[in-house]
Amino acid sequence: MRTFWVSLRIELNSSLELEPEGTNGDCPREAVGFFQNFGVTAASAEDASQMAIAQVTPSGRVNWEDSTAEPIKVEQLAPEVVKRATDWDQSGVWYRSGRIFFG
Repeated sequence: MRTFWVSLRIELNSSLELEPEGTNGDCPREAVGFFQNFGVTAASAEDASQMAIAQVTPSGRVNWEDSTAEPIKVEQLAPEVVKRATDWDQSGVWYRSGRIFFG
C-alpha cells in the first residue's frame, strides 16, 4: 500500500448558487464546479482516485484533464493537514479538504 494525494476537479451536474456573505467579492455567485483534495492509502493511483471519487459523486463528474493522483510521503504534508488526517496506515481515504468552488 502507498499513500497518495488526489486532487479532483468536479463539474457539477447543476449549478449551485453561493452565499455572498463573508466573501470579499472575488467569489463567484454561482458555482459550476469545485476542486477538492484527498489523502488516500491504496495499492495504486487508480485505486486511490476511485476511493476519492466515491466521496464526491453523484454531485458531478470528474474532469480528468485537471485531476491528479500523486504518491506522497505523509510527513511532507503541511502540519495542519496531518493534524486533521486519520490513520494513513489503513486502506482508504484519511484526509478530505473543503471544496474550492469556481464559476
